[in-house]
Amino acid sequence: MPIEPILKASASETGRDVRVYTGVLGVSVENYLEMYSNTEFHESVEKQVKVIQETLDNMGTEHGHNDKNNNFCVLHERTPEGEIDWTKPPRVYCIDFDRANSS
Repeated sequence: MPIEPILKASASETGRDVRVYTGVLGVSVENYLEMYSNTEFHESVEKQVKVIQETLDNMGTEHGHNDKNNNFCVLHERTPEGEIDWTKPPRVYCIDFDRANSS
């Protein structure tokens, strides 16, 4: 499941919650889909968002945010030289689980 990478987690002072620190990925899906210069992979990105949403639903997880496309980010693969590999679609990750609920 492509979810934002967790870098560190620790219990809160009360022990009831967990504080999670995550890594920043790329631009939001919303911003990515507004970029007209590279529309080649838009369909792939939209499909990945749909699959992630369906998977979360099937797992009984409610994300908790209504602004769906701002809670997904794209991350491009890189070439050995560290440049964006424009021959491959970016991978989509779901982020921002501070309001998530799971049954």
